[in-house]
Amino acid sequence: KTSGNKLSFYVETSHEPGSLTKLLLQFEKFEANLLSLNARPIANQSFSYGFFIEASFDAEKDSVADLLEQLNQYAKYVQLLGQFQAASLPNE
Repeated sequence: KTSGNKLSFYVETSHEPGSLTKLLLQFEKFEANLLSLNARPIANQSFSYGFFIEASFDAEKDSVADLLEQLNQYAKYVQLLGQFQAASLPNE
């Protein structure tokens, strides 16, 4: 049994109230589980941050391309850094 795929992203959002929340809600729509969210300041851009996001995702159920399309609607920049097969889990 596997838990699906792991996706790794780098995203940048605009500096306005709710912009990160709107972006993260897209993961909920695709039933993706956030595993990690790390913020890093963007050089030479005051109050601007980039976010490294890791999520588990069921690629058999939904399309990664569809998720990327949704994320691009709510972010200034989106880059898929990698897609990995999650480790096998023992039967529960």
